[in-house]
Amino acid sequence: MSTGTMDPQDPQESQSLGADRAVEMERALDVERGSDVPISTQIYWQLAYQIESGRLQPGERLAPVRELGAALRVNPNTIRAVYRRLADSSYVVSRHGAGTVVSDRTLHRRRPEALGGIVS
Repeated sequence: MSTGTMDPQDPQESQSLGADRAVEMERALDVERGSDVPISTQIYWQLAYQIESGRLQPGERLAPVRELGAALRVNPNTIRAVYRRLADSSYVVSRHGAGTVVSDRTLHRRRPEALGGIVS
């Protein structure tokens, strides 16, 4: 019986939250399958730009790997590699079982204008 409140410990509700976050992220990401730029690089550049520009705020949780992969219709391993690359660049912090969140600060932050030409 539902009480109307979401319990983050409930696996079904947690999965629903992840799916919702994946749909939101998918709407903000534009993957061009016919591009010469690899899909993983396209996703990386776009997420890096969203972090740099403040569209994704520190502490904000990214969509789970499987859900974002399904929403974008790409292999989850591609998303996992993108998240790992974002973590290597200090954009995000990932913890197994806890998800991936935007870092409080990045060590090598670029101005949003610097990435704007890449993502446009």
